[in-house]
Amino acid sequence: MAAYRVSLTNPQSRAEKARRLAAVEQSLLTAGWFTVSTSELGSEHDVSDWHAEAAAFFSLPTSERARYTEEEQDAFGLTYSPPGREPQYEGTTTQLVHSLNMREPLSSSACDALLPASFNDEDRALAHIYHAWPATPELHAPTRPLQAMASRAFAALRERICLPLLELFAALLGLPPTALATRCAMRHSDNASLLRFLEYPQMERSSSPSDFCGVSEHTDFELFSVLHQDSAGLELRHRTGGEWCAPHEPGSFVILVGDMLERLSAGYLLATPHRVRATSSSSPRPRRSLVFFQGLDEEEAVCCLTSSATRRKPIAEHLASLPAAALRRYEAPLTQREWTEAQESEARERLEAKKQAPGPAEQAGGAGDGEPSAHGSPSPSLPLEGPSAASVPLPGGGRDVPRVPGGDVPAAPEMAPGCAPLTIELSQQLGRARGRQEQAYNETSSLYAA
Repeated sequence: MAAYRVSLTNPQSRAEKARRLAAVEQSLLTAGWFTVSTSELGSEHDVSDWHAEAAAFFSLPTSERARYTEEEQDAFGLTYSPPGREPQYEGTTTQLVHSLNMREPLSSSACDALLPASFNDEDRALAHIYHAWPATPELHAPTRPLQAMASRAFAALRERICLPLLELFAALLGLPPTALATRCAMRHSDNASLLRFLEYPQMERSSSPSDFCGVSEHTDFELFSVLHQDSAGLELRHRTGGEWCAPHEPGSFVILVGDMLERLSAGYLLATPHRVRATSSSSPRPRRSLVFFQGLDEEEAVCCLTSSATRRKPIAEHLASLPAAALRRYEAPLTQREWTEAQESEARERLEAKKQAPGPAEQAGGAGDGEPSAHGSPSPSLPLEGPSAASVPLPGGGRDVPRVPGGDVPAAPEMAPGCAPLTIELSQQLGRARGRQEQAYNETSSLYAA
């Protein structure tokens, strides 16, 4: 049942590189995941310090945390999702979790330096907003340590963990070393990667454990996820045995395959189904985890490889062995943004339906309006040809498309009290860009539901 622990240090010989690749492949094809030591970050980075910064925010009074919810912001680099907001992946079990959701902190000039010169003004303005953190003094001061931590964490995770993994997955797929990394570098559009800190409060002593979970079963919809937990609670479905495993190796990241990597490999690598159990009422404190979702750039279209595109015989043989019907599941090009946004709408509907249904009362703050805050697809892994009413209660961490209550017209973003309001021009640009995303979602839904 144990998964392989990978060293990200470059192998010194071709034989060592081949052995590592074979071990990773075996781990993914049997267990469905592997682990990486947190020491790969270097001695200057301590994951426990990152957890401590997030814990300090979670310990703020409810009214203080509420000022950072997405509907209270006009800058979305940092948002807070209170209890009751986690999208409902499947079932009706109440999820006991709240989270901090972070985009890489970038100034407008730093964002522009990464984005292509040809990027249109409206999407450029939207990218600025999604990388901007709270700027007004009353909101910036409490989150200044978080912003500094996020800058360090994004840099360390990208350089020390994700870039080596992108090269490793490229090798596994039989692609050139930089084939995946160049699709995550903001060459043509903004990048969809997200860092989340999640806290799982304890159940009340009178609660029935069967009525609650931390997060329901799902798969993540990016390329891969890098997850760290401070105590056991994550449960992974074993790929070959089908049983649930609860790996917890102190000092390790768990690496999970996401939907886009499954799509690219035409199911040779399967997205890892996982869930989180509720924190016991007897636990001395809430359980905490962090997840870095390595996404593609938002407009990067992904479909499965062809036999001629891969240099590895196992991938070519897998592609050749797939029946035509199975291959069609992965053939149509689909961007990270299309996949994310289509799933957010379904996630909200599932969450809203859950709120309307009778069930156990929400703990620690109650339910609120649906706010997309997590990444995932209902598992087992979906045929990633697109959304359908029967198969996609998927949430996402992509860009929100606010709706006018009772209507389909994108709403203008609400201004947070005490925040500098958006200019009329920028607000209109944001509304138009979101309207364009809404149109793309509707077109994508029709295309893939057909």
